[in-house]
Amino acid sequence: MADPIQVVPYDPSWKEEFTKLAAAIRQALGQAAVRIDHIG
Repeated sequence: MADPIQVVPYDPSWKEEFTKLAAAIRQALGQAAVRIDHIG
């Protein structure tokens, strides 16, 4: 069974967290990472 979905108030630290995750994805994928978007 999947974890329940939680709706929480906006957290300004999400922007920095995405920046770090996107950098790790770019490093792992190299030129294959044409574009990384956050949708949510």
